[in-house]
Amino acid sequence: MKLRTACLLSLLLTLFCDLGWLWPNRNLELLLAVRDCDLVNPVVSPDGSCIYFLRSEPGESGISGRFGGHRGALWKLHLGDEEPELLLAGSFRAIAVSSDGQRLAACDSALVLLGRRGKAFDTVIQPDTTLGEIFDVEFAHDGAYVFFAANRGVGYRRPCYRVALDGSDLTLVDVGYGSAESDVAGFDLEPDGGIYWGSWYLLGLAGEYWPQFSPVDSLVFVSARPGLRGWDLKLKHTRTEERRDLDAAPRGKAILASPYWYPDGECIVFSARTSGTEGCHELWMLRNVRF
Repeated sequence: MKLRTACLLSLLLTLFCDLGWLWPNRNLELLLAVRDCDLVNPVVSPDGSCIYFLRSEPGESGISGRFGGHRGALWKLHLGDEEPELLLAGSFRAIAVSSDGQRLAACDSALVLLGRRGKAFDTVIQPDTTLGEIFDVEFAHDGAYVFFAANRGVGYRRPCYRVALDGSDLTLVDVGYGSAESDVAGFDLEPDGGIYWGSWYLLGLAGEYWPQFSPVDSLVFVSARPGLRGWDLKLKHTRTEERRDLDAAPRGKAILASPYWYPDGECIVFSARTSGTEGCHELWMLRNVRF
């Protein structure tokens, strides 16, 4: 009898998890969805007024790789507006914004630097074409340099370079390691300027994908992590190793990607695919984030 009761409780718990859309997280807000288009890699301006993101058009593949090699043209959404603005056509892999909000970076096989309104003013060509495409990019905290990481190094080595905004002073600063080109986990700059690499584990479980440090607490970062019941956003304290699930999956279950902090450190913008493998990524915001 006790065994039957335990099995029934386990079945009910699983059912409630699968039907989580009946009790959605009230702190979740859908920001933008475009039919047949993937909206990925959101980046928030330092003043919080707009979100930059990559968008694939119908018929294009916005997602490649098991855990999100994202691609698309560079777009901007002013919060409060209904229609986004195209800044730069292309098939970019990652984007970043400088701490003063005056410069953007978009990357694929080359690193393109742009002014705030999307006008290209410089292009830093990848120095070694044998490395493959650039898969992630970040501005230095002081905005004087751009850091970028590339795929297809020997033995899955992923070199991370630092380069000045005029293309000079190219320096190898770190090397990350991954399982394969499709398992890109991203990186972020630590408060001291070091490289914090996203990680992956067996079957993709318990990994830390697209880590992003909080703008108000340098010891805390958010990442997207797959689990047995689906994806979620999770906080981690780098000193204590304490973790917290944020219950951020829209409608109960979704594939989440590329979390990015709002400047106040209380909201996180991210992309989510909520309609199964045939659906498209949408832009969402999670409010009232607390550790």
